[in-house]
Amino acid sequence: MITGAGQALAGRMINFCLLPGHSRGLLAAAVEPAQRFASPREELRAYLAERAQEAGGSDLITDWNAKPRHTPDEIEGFYRDTNAYLFDLTEWHAGKRYPYADIIGDFAAKHGCRRLLDFGCGIGSDGLRLIERGFEVSFCDFPNASTEYLAWRLKQRGWKSRIFYAGEDELPANDLTFAVDVIEHLVNAPKTIGDLASRARAMVYHVPITTQKRKYPMHFDVDRGALSRAMREQGFRRVRDFSFVRYPLAVAMFWEGPQFWLRGASR
Repeated sequence: MITGAGQALAGRMINFCLLPGHSRGLLAAAVEPAQRFASPREELRAYLAERAQEAGGSDLITDWNAKPRHTPDEIEGFYRDTNAYLFDLTEWHAGKRYPYADIIGDFAAKHGCRRLLDFGCGIGSDGLRLIERGFEVSFCDFPNASTEYLAWRLKQRGWKSRIFYAGEDELPANDLTFAVDVIEHLVNAPKTIGDLASRARAMVYHVPITTQKRKYPMHFDVDRGALSRAMREQGFRRVRDFSFVRYPLAVAMFWEGPQFWLRGASR
């Protein structure tokens, strides 16, 4: 049984571990979506029904193996052509996924970041959640089935956030760029991360413990040291921003958690 003193101490610990900005009005007022769906699956069903499409698509592994995937252009073609991620990402986001948007939002608020870029956004679930919290979010990925769906999701909510298309549009400067579930898909991750860092003053990215390359042949091995060097070459330093109390699921998955970087930070 927790005593009154113990409850008070727990309350102080929670307040101490909360990153500033989550419950305070430091940013623009939170944005309510124009239309709510009961679940990510329901939203996708509504999208498919509007287009008279069936709820089911191609298979990631089948699509990958359908053509040679050795050159950057061949690999890019896979991400442009497959519609399997439309369904794969919806299922992934419907499950007990790491609370990236919440943690990134707290970090951004703490460091005064308003303009965010969701790089490798896919169907855009993290960026949409951050828009709801009041951030200005733009998105970047290849033009494909996933970003077509993202455009529809934005329209349903009455939001005008821009989607930048990889290899076609020049990315703008942003306060913070984040890359979630994308590092292992990059042919040259250190170069890409370094390029993104040159246009931001804060970065958050997720580096998986294992790329599960045997299960997912489209994943590449990740050189964590090379990523860190690329960030430091852009004048960034890694910082330790993490709330163990607020995110019990994140605690269990801590070693797969995101890395936080600030330009010119001393620690």
